[in-house]
Amino acid sequence: MYESLQSTDSQVSNFWSLVDTVEEKAYNTTKGLQTLDSSLAILETSINTLDSDSAALDEAFAALGNTNPDVSNAINSLSDAMPVIEGVRSGIGSGIQAIDDYLVTTIDDLQADIQPPSESFESTGRYIAIAIVFALTIISALGSGLLSLRVKHPVWASAFVALLWLFVTLLMLLGVGLLSGVRVVSKDACLYSETFAVNYAKDKVQDPQKKEWILNALNYYFNASEVVDEQPGAALKAVVNVDIREIYRLIQTPEVAQLTAFLASVDPDILSAAGVPPTTVTAVQDISSAIVPLSATLAEIDYLVSRRSVQPVYEGAKSLICCDFSSASDDLYLAWTIVGCIGFVLGFFCSIRIVRHTFSNKN
Repeated sequence: MYESLQSTDSQVSNFWSLVDTVEEKAYNTTKGLQTLDSSLAILETSINTLDSDSAALDEAFAALGNTNPDVSNAINSLSDAMPVIEGVRSGIGSGIQAIDDYLVTTIDDLQADIQPPSESFESTGRYIAIAIVFALTIISALGSGLLSLRVKHPVWASAFVALLWLFVTLLMLLGVGLLSGVRVVSKDACLYSETFAVNYAKDKVQDPQKKEWILNALNYYFNASEVVDEQPGAALKAVVNVDIREIYRLIQTPEVAQLTAFLASVDPDILSAAGVPPTTVTAVQDISSAIVPLSATLAEIDYLVSRRSVQPVYEGAKSLICCDFSSASDDLYLAWTIVGCIGFVLGFFCSIRIVRHTFSNKN
């Protein structure tokens, strides 16, 4: 009984801890994508404003002492990248929706339907169930043994032996039958969990777009030869189908870096005094404040969905299946089978004793 309680002590808690970790990563990824979308929206508006008033802005920059053509070239480069930015923003919306539909909703349903009863069973239910089975088995075994020694009360002895056989059958069904099957399933799940996940997605997800998204994500995580990702943006493209690699490249060019540094140093009051429209002055301030944190935001989101970030969760899930569940099922199988065998031997000898006593009384 102690072995049964100890073996089932933390599997449920460990499972829900993993689920909480996945949910937190999904939340942080969604939040990061929303932050990225906000930054790109500001950048998009600012670029449009600067592009529409580029002549006045060039004159103002010249008046401020900047004649470096790289600044204007950088603005032109950002303007040329507008289709890329629009595509990324569209992909972000789809990515957030996909995370919500395929991951967050599933987790919410699991937590609502399964978490309360499973945690209740781990905290109290398993103690009651295991205690009842073992207590009744012990009582019936003691009663059978004591009453079968001299068989002074054959009716009671027969009743206790019958109960003993009932609980031995139950233990053997659970031990040799159910738990043996659980052992096989847990070992197969350890070996073929990735294949099962891919096949399950192929069979259960009917929408072609959803199926492609899920299979691409699973392929990215399961088929990696090493943990380190190839290039910035590869993870987000593979998992959420949001391609930030072109924006990554753009904001790290020397021209854009020079533009950002220059715009950050410009005094908006001087621009206003130079006759630059208020909307353009605001755009100058916004474009600098949008680009500066953009690189860090892109890197953070990319890391959140990368193999490096997900690897601990993946290893935790594999450990739970391969080690915790498998070890617990082995321990339970062994404990319940041994108790069942002991009960079987005791029931066998008690039954023989009662049968002999019955025949001797008839003779």
